Amino acid sequence: MLQKAVVNGHLPHAYLFAGTEGIGKRLTALTLAKTINCEEGKEDCCEQCLSCRKIKDGNHPDVSVINPEGQFIRIDKIRELQRSLSYRPFEGKMRVCVVDGAEHMKAEGANALLKTLEEPPRRTLLILLASETDLLLPTIVSRCQQVTFTPLSMDQMVTELTERQTIEEREARTVAALAQGSLGRALQMLEHEVWEKRLDVIHEIMDLPSHGVRKAFAVAESLVDFGESLPLVFLVMMAWYRDLIIWNEQRSADCLINQDLCEEVKQVASQMSRRSLIRRIEAIHETSRALSRNANRLLALENLLLQLR
Repeated sequence: MLQKAVVNGHLPHAYLFAGTEGIGKRLTALTLAKTINCEEGKEDCCEQCLSCRKIKDGNHPDVSVINPEGQFIRIDKIRELQRSLSYRPFEGKMRVCVVDGAEHMKAEGANALLKTLEEPPRRTLLILLASETDLLLPTIVSRCQQVTFTPLSMDQMVTELTERQTIEEREARTVAALAQGSLGRALQMLEHEVWEKRLDVIHEIMDLPSHGVRKAFAVAESLVDFGESLPLVFLVMMAWYRDLIIWNEQRSADCLINQDLCEEVKQVASQMSRRSLIRRIEAIHETSRALSRNANRLLALENLLLQLR
């Protein structure tokens, strides 16, 4: 679809690439920028010409990427974007700006970007990348052509993980299931020790009901050390409670994500109701959302662990 738009000259002024993190939105956006400005002028980028190489190295004067700094995209980055788009392309065919994590704009930045979308300059393309489009202004979404990215299949994930990492197929399947079809998340789990500490995290939350409040606070404090990898830890937690629900309802080990913990799943699942498990999954999800909005990390985790207890 994107290739046809380039070949036919029917590119919109803005795209919104929507989908979970780590499934290729940024890679596709930069490949599109290369294709538009490629010196070969075909339906795909050559990856060899000077323009393609500059975009790959991040030093093409007409292609820029804006990322969140900390929790949010700074307003001065949006204003800088507006200034750059007001000029004609310096050496390429079209100016392309990729806004990664577009849902992390504050109101001021979102309104500034909206003005650009309402009156787009000629020969420019904005590509917004977002994993949670409901956090974007509806007026921004309505002014972009949306492209939805879906998770990779289990077989694709396993093939990529076993080729890129020293990992057995069974482990790769568990990592892929935990990452929910996101190759980026799966690789981060392996690189940032989340996979290595998965069993410790699960055993900690398994033991919470039999200990006091002090234990919950201690676990919360240990989770703080995961830093920016906390969203991946939350996936591990939610998968554990999801497995308990699956076992209570289907009694099938084949449907479990944590198949290496089948005996623990059977033992714990019998002690918990479906409603209480869903409540815990919702608490984890809400904590993840709160942290994405810059909530105090330790306080949010302490509150979560008390709920899980």
